[in-house]
Amino acid sequence: MARDGSTQQVELVDGPVDPGVPVAGRTPRLRRWWLVAGAALLVLVLAGVQWVVDTRADAAAARLAAVPGVLEPLGDELEVVRALGEEETRSLLTSIPLPDQTWASIRVGEDGSQAFVATDLRSGEAVWSTPLLGPNPGRAAGRQKSSGGECQPGTDAHEPAVTWAVCAITDGYSTFSVAGGEEHVPATTSRVAVLDTGDGHLLADWPVEHDAVIGVLPGMVLVGLRRDEDIEIVAHDARTGAELWRHEDSPADNLARPTGSWSFSTAGEVAAYLDGDRLTVLSASGEVVRTDLQSVRGETLYTDLGTGLPALPRASTDGEALTESTTLLAPDADPARDRVLLGRVLQVTVDDGSVPGLVLSSRDRLYAWDLETGRPRWDRDLAAVASNVLVVRGHVFVCGPTSVIALDGRSGEPVWESDAASCSYAGVATDGQDLLVSSLTTGTTGPGGLTGFDFATGEVTRRFGFPEGVVQLGTLHGHLVGFSRTFEEVAVLG
Repeated sequence: MARDGSTQQVELVDGPVDPGVPVAGRTPRLRRWWLVAGAALLVLVLAGVQWVVDTRADAAAARLAAVPGVLEPLGDELEVVRALGEEETRSLLTSIPLPDQTWASIRVGEDGSQAFVATDLRSGEAVWSTPLLGPNPGRAAGRQKSSGGECQPGTDAHEPAVTWAVCAITDGYSTFSVAGGEEHVPATTSRVAVLDTGDGHLLADWPVEHDAVIGVLPGMVLVGLRRDEDIEIVAHDARTGAELWRHEDSPADNLARPTGSWSFSTAGEVAAYLDGDRLTVLSASGEVVRTDLQSVRGETLYTDLGTGLPALPRASTDGEALTESTTLLAPDADPARDRVLLGRVLQVTVDDGSVPGLVLSSRDRLYAWDLETGRPRWDRDLAAVASNVLVVRGHVFVCGPTSVIALDGRSGEPVWESDAASCSYAGVATDGQDLLVSSLTTGTTGPGGLTGFDFATGEVTRRFGFPEGVVQLGTLHGHLVGFSRTFEEVAVLG
């Protein structure tokens, strides 16, 4: 029947049909073949496009995974890889990261003895152990609440990898209890030990006075000491213990030194000591290179982890307002290359290099600066931000009071913002696949967890619940760790 209701004559023809002539009610074979082939081609093209997208995403994740500070890749759920032992937990924050998922720290044995121990993070097995000090009954009795002795990582000149560690070894210690407060047990022996971090063998060892302060510069160990009115800094070769140089500072004409705390620190390629409100900066060869830096509230130089440069924070009161600034120094403290930044410098825990030369600080706003010149790049109206940020794939990821925010790293323009109530407390992290923000377990908000956000859009990609007994997360040396409510139980998660 035709659509207009009229009839139509059809001629029946014997014999084969000419393939070039259309037959009523049929699609020609050639046209059907092209339709099938076109659909198959479209599927192949789409599959190819998806393969390219997936390959690029996997390659980007692999590149990001190699950046320092990126966590081990997470699976479909958070699991406890290993619960840390009691003594390992106590030494957690002072541990030194080494290659092959190993960290090293001073451990106090059940008999009060001390050793420098390298531990495989995932298995808990000791890779090597070097005895430092023999049994101590007093330390053994109160080791759960005691502290004393520490180690610092060291590098050789022009070699960024940790190749040795220096430990301040002492039988003096402090104990703390709620009932008795803090009590100090004076030392009877103190010395410095330098150990190879490859196998733990002893490189150098020499005695020091009990109140000496230890610092490190590339290839050397510095020992700082104040004796009454005199200040002394002695540099030793890290591999032999031999004295390299000595700096002595005595007040002129027997004048008393100004009142104030004595402190000593190393940062970049320089050392500094604070005497009253005057900061004296020494070069790596022992010469005085700066005496013009003032410390208002006892601030001293420290190494900014993001840039590796010496930094001097400053806080001053302008009327009733507290103002903060940070001076970034050149590695050799050349005053011509000082960069004075508003606010406190934020810790960039992951930086993939996609926004070169970026330094971030926070005060009344979020400020971005050029590392080389110290000139401002941009600023945003974000005052209450967490101290850690990520710079990944051209974006700056920062925590506001109740959200996680992505900004364009070159212009500071907002890219996206997503709700994350605990972000300002927990901070941001990544396992190379997504941006990660944790929330806390509390009686008010309920169970906490870990949420993944897409770097480009801010959309939620994954959600993880906490393993049993874990109420809060943290990161350490590129690994995710979980804490109990009392912080006395710690586990490595994966």
